[in-house]
Amino acid sequence: MRKFLLATFALAGAMLAASGAQAALLIATIPGNDCSGVFGTGASCTTSGTYNGTTLNETPLIVKLNPNGTVDQLGLFPTIDGSEFTITLGAQGIVTYTYTPGVGDPLLQYVVAKGGPNFNIFSVAGSGTDTVNTPVNPNNGRFFGVSHISFYDTAVPVPAPAGLALLGAGLLGLGLLRRKAA
Repeated sequence: MRKFLLATFALAGAMLAASGAQAALLIATIPGNDCSGVFGTGASCTTSGTYNGTTLNETPLIVKLNPNGTVDQLGLFPTIDGSEFTITLGAQGIVTYTYTPGVGDPLLQYVVAKGGPNFNIFSVAGSGTDTVNTPVNPNNGRFFGVSHISFYDTAVPVPAPAGLALLGAGLLGLGLLRRKAA
């Protein structure tokens, strides 16, 4: 039992330490405009509900940026001023972004790429660099041009003390396993 617990702590710590950015995953193409503020509220919101198994309610806006990277709208986070993001436009509706959060900044959960009459919503992991795209125009098969790109916070924040405790437990487990093997 003791070996099992040590191995479990070691695996959990290693998984936490090794977790990194993942590729953006398209959740859905949604008609209309994404919300200003929180999914599911406001007169212009059309995104409340569940799309392909993902519920988007009560997900706060971090920032909405214009295609040139300037801030269109700040969200609910006083530590965010837009400088944490860089935007690069590729061919038609392709957008590459980099998010470098500072201390106290939220992590990304969703990115919206708005173009034409619809927008694409992507599930993303935390921070880093990723590429997203606007919806495809059914008339010509090309991506719509970028109207804006919006970034939304995680719905359930991971408390830092718990994450550090898990990492510490994993490192302790690895150390004990190594000591026992020697």
